[in-house]
Amino acid sequence: MNPGHGLDRNFFKKSLQKDGETFKSNLNEVNNKLDVDKEEMLEKFGKQCRIDLDLAEATVEKHLRYIERFLDWFDKHPAHATQEDLRDFLSKYKDRPGTRQGTTKSLRVFFREFMDMDIAEGFKVPRLSNGATIPPDKDELKQFYSALEKDRDRAIFLLYASSGMRKHEALDLKIKNRGL
Repeated sequence: MNPGHGLDRNFFKKSLQKDGETFKSNLNEVNNKLDVDKEEMLEKFGKQCRIDLDLAEATVEKHLRYIERFLDWFDKHPAHATQEDLRDFLSKYKDRPGTRQGTTKSLRVFFREFMDMDIAEGFKVPRLSNGATIPPDKDELKQFYSALEKDRDRAIFLLYASSGMRKHEALDLKIKNRGL
């Protein structure tokens, strides 16, 4: 059984191969059998994400938001979705890389895990660029150090720069631990 629509894997194939029936009438039969309430589907998908996939609640809520947008846009049962449909939907977010990234991830989980369909697997998850981080050069570090006015600030800067400690590690230092 496919968890998303409650039909066996061969249902479509069997339905479309019946003698004497047209493709259109078979498709109508499929549509009738797949008439599932959107809220019910989202509830089942959320439950599967929480229990079967053991996803964090924030991740589940994110997936549910993105999939609800897709279902509202698609206006058919997702078993009828094609890669072209997903491509059209994702094209709405071409200029919004963060939304496109989340939507792509959610579609992949929804179709792979819930619908037992692999139509979303070929879509790459866009990487977000937060800008290239270029470390300061030696002259910039000297300039920064000379701009520090307090000895305490200079000591903290030198501690970070020479030890590689993280903020919480430096803040946890105690005088009694100085020999470690």
